[in-house]
Amino acid sequence: MNKLSRASISLSGKATLFFGLIMAILAGLWFDLASILNQPQLFAAFQVISLMGIALGVFLSLDWLSSNKNRIPAPHRNLKKILLVLAAIVVWRISYFPIMVFAGWVATLGERLIVAMSAAVPLPIIIYPIFFLCMLFMFTGAMLAMGAIVYQKYRAAMIITVPAFVMAGMVSFSKPSDMVLLPDTHVTVSEPLPTAMLPIENPYLPLLHKPEYPLQKKVLLFAAGSIYVFVPHSPWGGTVKGTLEDLFRNNPNGSTSIRIRDHYESYHVAHKLIRS
Repeated sequence: MNKLSRASISLSGKATLFFGLIMAILAGLWFDLASILNQPQLFAAFQVISLMGIALGVFLSLDWLSSNKNRIPAPHRNLKKILLVLAAIVVWRISYFPIMVFAGWVATLGERLIVAMSAAVPLPIIIYPIFFLCMLFMFTGAMLAMGAIVYQKYRAAMIITVPAFVMAGMVSFSKPSDMVLLPDTHVTVSEPLPTAMLPIENPYLPLLHKPEYPLQKKVLLFAAGSIYVFVPHSPWGGTVKGTLEDLFRNNPNGSTSIRIRDHYESYHVAHKLIRS
């Protein structure tokens, strides 16, 4: 058994994990059962769960990665902790949108499985508990990956983690207008909401050859186009996919902030399909 598997979790880490799991499940069920989405509540849930995931990753980094802490001089240990906190802010900022998208995709896979199983046994569609749990653990994993960089551990993995963080940064800052401190400012969404649409064809990958798109924009297009292929055409997921596709066609040059708003609006118009 290696050191990582033997390492214990601090009380702070256990408390963060416990409350993160409880909130992800209960808030997820709350949103699934709501007749319509409340955007400020959904926005708050995204912020709290993402920050809980980051905090859990920080605590686990301190517990698992700061080996030989009793042999390291206190000033050096404190400097590492400061660097870890600063790195946590960076991870939250650059990973927020990619993780939002990926967690939403995992929720569509869960929905597709439930729909398939419902052919034999009637089951309710579950979206947001899966969505929020995936967010929690992905932010924790991202923070652990950054913690390994700060503490110079598992260096072989940096061949993957460093490029992944670079790509996440390019996706999160696809236009100069994205150069702001907070990753998400959409406390409310504009009215009226878009019309729910079904998917037609991948609108992202055909634009990769356009010379007017800078590299960071092409990274965003590639990421969106790649995940588009694997989103199933289930009731909620297919509606989110089709609505996002339509919103993108109407504004293909939108910033990452616009793409975050598009996701929120797509979640709103697809919400009634959760109980379909």
